[in-house]
Amino acid sequence: MIACTAVKPKAKKQPTCDCRAYHFRHRLGGGACFGKHHGPFCGKCGEPAEPERADFGIGHYEAWGRSGIHRDEAIVSRCCEAELFEDASLTEPYHHDE
Repeated sequence: MIACTAVKPKAKKQPTCDCRAYHFRHRLGGGACFGKHHGPFCGKCGEPAEPERADFGIGHYEAWGRSGIHRDEAIVSRCCEAELFEDASLTEPYHHDE
C-alpha cells in the first residue's frame, strides 16, 4: 500500500505597506490602507489629495521708495494646504511636473 502524502503549497508572501492608515506595517490594500491609491498624499491628514497652487507671499510692498509684489508660490494639498508626498508612507516628496 502506498501512503499518500499531501504537499502543502508554500504560502505566498503578501506585499506589505507602511502608510499612515495604521501605526504598524500591514497588508497592502487591507482595511483602511492607502497603499493601492496613487499619489499625491496630503502631509497633514494622509489622505489622497488634489494638488493646488497657493501663494503664501506678502503681496504688494514698498521699501526704500521701491514697490513690488512678493510671491511665494507652492504646490500644496487642496484639503489642508499642506506639503504633498508621492507615497502613502509620506516619505517621498511630491514633484509636480508643469
